[in-house]
Amino acid sequence: GNGQSIQFASSSNDGLGSQIQGTRVGAGGYSDLRFLTTSTSSVVSEAMRIDYAGLISMGGVGSSSRLSIIGATGTYSSGIALTGTGTGESTYRTYINTAGALLIDDNTRGSTRLILEPDGDLAIDTVASGLILKSEDGTRYKITVANNGTVTSTAV
Repeated sequence: GNGQSIQFASSSNDGLGSQIQGTRVGAGGYSDLRFLTTSTSSVVSEAMRIDYAGLISMGGVGSSSRLSIIGATGTYSSGIALTGTGTGESTYRTYINTAGALLIDDNTRGSTRLILEPDGDLAIDTVASGLILKSEDGTRYKITVANNGTVTSTAV
């Protein structure tokens, strides 16, 4: 499409670097804002786009969701990292594995905490962890399972 861009040239090659492009969409008056970067192999490609409707895509053209992150399955490039600072700081990361499950990892402690399986099952993948449920009277119970399949609930 037609549009204007701002070029941030590399110090060693004027043809490389980063760009911000305003690009007209189709024949209408709509425009997208595109952010392009240069890879280590000197390929300039789109890294992020804010389309005319305000939808943000990272890693490729996304869906109709407000924010779409596109990346290879089985890697953190298809996910989000959340990092807290200060007391109790941790980093949690999400990604979609090659089986299509959504994983939530505790990157600080090096373990997977939750798995949402493609069939809709939710797995807690940490030994000695359980599911905490709240009863009608407000009491919280931790549900755990032993190696023999015995289910236990304990007030917490």
